[in-house]
Amino acid sequence: MQTTNRPNRDALRQAIDIYRDSMRLFIVRRLRQVQGASVEELIERGLGDRQVDEFYRQLERHDAIEAAIDLNYFPQVFRENWSKAFAQQFNDDLSVQNMLWLIKTARDQTEHPGTQDIDIEYTRTYLYHIADLLGRINAPDEKKAVEAIRDTLSEETGEAEPTTRPFTEQDDQKPTTTEGAQKPAPQPRPSSKLPPWREVIR
Repeated sequence: MQTTNRPNRDALRQAIDIYRDSMRLFIVRRLRQVQGASVEELIERGLGDRQVDEFYRQLERHDAIEAAIDLNYFPQVFRENWSKAFAQQFNDDLSVQNMLWLIKTARDQTEHPGTQDIDIEYTRTYLYHIADLLGRINAPDEKKAVEAIRDTLSEETGEAEPTTRPFTEQDDQKPTTTEGAQKPAPQPRPSSKLPPWREVIR
């Protein structure tokens, strides 16, 4: 039986595994600093009934709380414990919670692939956000590993890796320079080349 070649999906799965293991450790470490409740209780608060049952089954099976936290729980655990456990780490940047949902979507796509590979631009967007979050939770080695996966994927597909992250709607809302800083002069666009992909997307 012939199998579909999915290099983008394979690269994303590798990155998600790194992200999952690092984020599990980070979540438990931060929740242990919350006073008045156990880590298990704090995780349970953000989960539905079925998820709670599965969480305790995994906890009993692995006897390690980190291994019992499924990646699908991450956004809910962050939301329910944001102010007590996570806001300070991320300077109260609520966009982090959106990134967690985005990466959950990426995980779902890798677990339930279609007949074609995941789009390369979506893949690189996911990889960018994964690397960004790993940097924010002080996991530099893991961040470099994901960036290496992203670079290797770009080389294999023959497409140059963009020097900045893919454009998102939030770019229109966030200032690109600090107050009082001088903006760099715009660079002329070579007339003999196609416009950069970032400008096409805009």
